[in-house]
Amino acid sequence: MFGILAFITETALMMLEPVYLTYKGLEAAETGEGSLEPEQWRRLLIHWIVYGAFRAVESLARPWLPFYDVLKIGAIVWLRAGGSETVYQTFIRPFLVEHEPEIDQWIDQLNRTTNTVMAATTVISAAVTADLDATDD
Repeated sequence: MFGILAFITETALMMLEPVYLTYKGLEAAETGEGSLEPEQWRRLLIHWIVYGAFRAVESLARPWLPFYDVLKIGAIVWLRAGGSETVYQTFIRPFLVEHEPEIDQWIDQLNRTTNTVMAATTVISAAVTADLDATDD
């Protein structure tokens, strides 16, 4: 029962409004009509950073914490009531600031690997789909 309630709470508070506000901000930026204020953008970006971290921690914590769904509901309500700023400033931002060079290096390596895989996939795809009769002439 609490699992369903936790899902509904998460969807309603952590996804629906922030997704819609992000959409509105992007559309305003595209059309040039209206826009989110810088503080609104900041709150949205902090929300997405904290929510991403929340989901990552959740995958590790769920099997080990009794009454996890009840705790999750409380955490979601607290995060939406202003706790996201606290979590970001206290834990996430200091961690990212301290490890930014290593994270940037890891992301660069990941991008290089992705580009290599995409190039190899293109070559393989072209070879597989090549018209073999055209080369016989």
